[in-house]
Amino acid sequence: MRNKIFREEFSYFLDKFKSKNNFNLLRFSDGEMFILQNKEIILKSETIKVQDVVESKDGWYSDNNIPRPDYDQKHFHPIKHSLFRDSLVNSFLYNSSNFYRGISCKCCVGDISWDWQMENLDGDSDTLTWSNLFLNSNYPLFLKEFYPEIIKRKAYFIGNEQAKTSSLPWVKKHFKVGVDIFSNYQKYIDEVKSFISENNVNNEVFLFSASSLSNVMQYELHKSFPNNTYIDIGTTLSHEFGIPVLRGYIYDTFNNNLNNLQTCTWN
Repeated sequence: MRNKIFREEFSYFLDKFKSKNNFNLLRFSDGEMFILQNKEIILKSETIKVQDVVESKDGWYSDNNIPRPDYDQKHFHPIKHSLFRDSLVNSFLYNSSNFYRGISCKCCVGDISWDWQMENLDGDSDTLTWSNLFLNSNYPLFLKEFYPEIIKRKAYFIGNEQAKTSSLPWVKKHFKVGVDIFSNYQKYIDEVKSFISENNVNNEVFLFSASSLSNVMQYELHKSFPNNTYIDIGTTLSHEFGIPVLRGYIYDTFNNNLNNLQTCTWN
């Protein structure tokens, strides 16, 4: 099993990408964990509700007092969206070569959440890594080393319908995703699957920034079309897409507060 060190793990995936070895990289962060645990989630303009707990600010937009825009407000309902959760569970438990699942590390989510993940995944494995692999202290490296490789290879992008991609020549096609991912997830999956099948797409790169839909879609695409690379990039390139998501790691990186960036540990 790999000795998982935050920066070395970044280099591991960068090398795979540069050598054009196809793989999947999914991200299961706190939002995905809540859905896996079948908790109701309501993201509104300035509040986040998980089950019966409401917080006035969730930290995602609060650095510059930016309210959550309409296109990023979501509501996961455990009963109404049970089929979506079933698909997310499948992607979480799926253990296959080159299908890497990024999970939340203990230093970010605490012992209880870490232990819950490990218990449900039957322990550590080589196909587990960090959900925030490209974030925190690895984010400057992502911008300096990984993003230029993306530009070289070009990619298909599955992400927010508000993302502005027309000025980015490396985006080969933008599959636009709305806020209805929990109820219409299959529609988005079928669109991408049809495109790949009809155009015989192989050995190409697909980047995802579509919340938990990214995991569900990657699982389906890996099973049907394993000869591509599928990577969830989260909010790492939001500034390139004109999306005002000001996470702490983005703010600190662009304001050169690099000492504030956390170096995550595995366990």
